[in-house]
Amino acid sequence: MVMLVTLLLSACGGDPQTQQQANKRKADLDNLISHAQSIGVPDAMLKPIIQQEDQLSNTNAPITVFSGHRLLITYSNLTQRYQFLAVQVHGLEFQTTQQLDYQASLDIQTLENALAERRAQNFIEAKIFANQLTQDQTSSPGPIS
Repeated sequence: MVMLVTLLLSACGGDPQTQQQANKRKADLDNLISHAQSIGVPDAMLKPIIQQEDQLSNTNAPITVFSGHRLLITYSNLTQRYQFLAVQVHGLEFQTTQQLDYQASLDIQTLENALAERRAQNFIEAKIFANQLTQDQTSSPGPIS
């Protein structure tokens, strides 16, 4: 009797490696989402991905008694879908970084134009700010464009 119960329980588990892989992909996705939020990707852009992840997390694995094939397919699909969402997060990070970089370039150009205008009007402080901006741009790790 004990052997029969053990056999049935082991058959229900499917491939633990596939389940671990799905769990790892979910953890990786959680880390990517946290990173994206920390670098300024707007929550509104991440919301659809987070909602899809929540739906995946609430997916119930099928109950299998004699074959773990359906369970294997379920966890394989979860792994693939978590990977797909991770690719989307990377894309949003790239898109947001590019947008913020472009906006920073425009803001610096606007500041340079305003400083040039004030210098033409002989505002002494404009030269101080222009020099500071030049110094900051020279000491920055890379161009903002």
